[in-house]
Amino acid sequence: MKVVLVWTFLGGAAAVGVGPLEISDRLERCGGLRLDGTNRAHGFKCWLTMEACRRFSADRKTGALELLLSTPLKVEEILRGQWRALSKQFAAPAAVVLVADFIFLSSDRSDTNWGTGLGGLMIVFAADLITLSWWGCGPA
Repeated sequence: MKVVLVWTFLGGAAAVGVGPLEISDRLERCGGLRLDGTNRAHGFKCWLTMEACRRFSADRKTGALELLLSTPLKVEEILRGQWRALSKQFAAPAAVVLVADFIFLSSDRSDTNWGTGLGGLMIVFAADLITLSWWGCGPA
């Protein structure tokens, strides 16, 4: 169900941000506003951070973390499982956001700073996802 919620959030951000602007007759004059839906999609970085921390925090409160740590699993294996769970939930939606950004980037724009700025945002978005999930898992 968590994966469905992320896709629903992403679809809602796209519908609210891009839908009304596609209908607008000012779209050609205000092409930069098309990014509004994509910028909202970047907001799920906060969700990723909360989800990365939530599982270990909940397990600690219920005593399940102590049980997990008493198994013969290594810490690296536990963290790898957490990374797999996070990537299952967030990797495909993040890829869709980056593809949407790339489509906007490759569209014909006369302003060269627009492309540079969006390319930088794409790099920051990917780096943020990796960093936030890494820190959320509690690195040693």
